[in-house]
Amino acid sequence: MHMKGTKLRKGSLLLLSVCVLLLLAACASDPSGVTVDGKNSYFRDFTVEDQTVTFSCHYTLVNNTGKAQTVQIRGDFTEDRKLGLVTESVLLAQSSDGSTYFPLPAGKTELDVAFVGTYGGTHMKENRLLPAAEIQITAGE
Repeated sequence: MHMKGTKLRKGSLLLLSVCVLLLLAACASDPSGVTVDGKNSYFRDFTVEDQTVTFSCHYTLVNNTGKAQTVQIRGDFTEDRKLGLVTESVLLAQSSDGSTYFPLPAGKTELDVAFVGTYGGTHMKENRLLPAAEIQITAGE
């Protein structure tokens, strides 16, 4: 009888260990599956022309979902709005053809994008850092 109890406890312990490992793996993964490679992404420059401000940025995105996705990149320009450079706090990244949707195959993709906003009257940027970005998956193929 004692032998059966020991085997049962070992089996339960093994099952519990597997469950804990699966839970830890699930918590460690990115829920969106698309991340910004911060080491290979950077802010280039900004220009003001008439009433338009254009922020040029280079992003390296990593699509970990294992399938092609379409995403939008939302940049946070709250501090630049407070300074008066732009009138919006959030801007959508645009490709050279003006699209705000970016197709991403699985793996790494490099993108040159522009965030275009309305000039607020002050020709000064908060910093030269890449804006904080939210990557939103809009469709999967």
